Amino acid sequence: MWGNALFQSVDKPDCGLIQSLPLMPEWYLIVGALAALSALGALWRPMLLILPLFILSVSAPIMQAVVGGMRASFLNEPESFAGRFKLQSLTALLHLIQPLARLRGRLRCGLSPWRRRGLKGLSLPWRRTNVIWSERWRDATRRLESIEAILSSDGAVVFRGGHYDRWDLEVRGGTLGCARIFTVLEEHGAGKQLLRVRSWPRFSLFSLSLILAFATMAVLAVYGHALGAAAILGAIAELFILRTFYECAAATATVLHVLKQVEGEEQERAVENKDDAVSHSPVSPKPICQSELGSLSVSAEPEGTRD
Repeated sequence: MWGNALFQSVDKPDCGLIQSLPLMPEWYLIVGALAALSALGALWRPMLLILPLFILSVSAPIMQAVVGGMRASFLNEPESFAGRFKLQSLTALLHLIQPLARLRGRLRCGLSPWRRRGLKGLSLPWRRTNVIWSERWRDATRRLESIEAILSSDGAVVFRGGHYDRWDLEVRGGTLGCARIFTVLEEHGAGKQLLRVRSWPRFSLFSLSLILAFATMAVLAVYGHALGAAAILGAIAELFILRTFYECAAATATVLHVLKQVEGEEQERAVENKDDAVSHSPVSPKPICQSELGSLSVSAEPEGTRD
């Protein structure tokens, strides 16, 4: 009964998360970072504890490449062991080179993990509240969707909040920092609304973990009298702090730019509505003063009645 379909699937099952991590181009960035941290063991011996992680990160793609080369099938497979070994070795080498080639292409084309997202410009990352007056009634969901659409059209990475989150939209400035938006809509009657938008920066959990880890290692290195390693680790922690502030400032600038754009559109619509109301209003007759009324009455008398 099973497997009697006309077209059988030839797709292989997807590999899990752990198996797919060494295949990512960014994996080699992790390998380089672990190698640099392991090299700090020359200045502070506890950093040598990272060496097993470095060896594991290097061996994982090598093992996958070897397994891929051994499982590879060839159209004209040679009969000799040496010929098959050459083809399998070449296939394993291609498995190793392919993520490196992808990483090189991403870095050259600006698709690095630290790339800037959204509009250019920076704003101080602190909590803000923007107020937008609108004389056109719209549903709260549609207003939020319009803000999301403008953010996406400007190149920002936008995420929606869940049903129980205390925020509506999240604008990513990068991997380490973002800005969140919470909106409240007030009804003022006659189709008029007041939109209040609160925005604030947010450090990602990944950035906080990195900052805390490097700051802790720097403090421990100071207590271990390894001032050189402490200076390097402290500088890395400061770089992560500055980078996180930069990404939060970039996300905040993107949010403020979009809110100003929405406010400008609402003001233009309000002016257009006023112009339409003035053009369609009835023209009232001009009042006549007493002098004009007297002149009209005199000119209206017949000529025969005059002396």
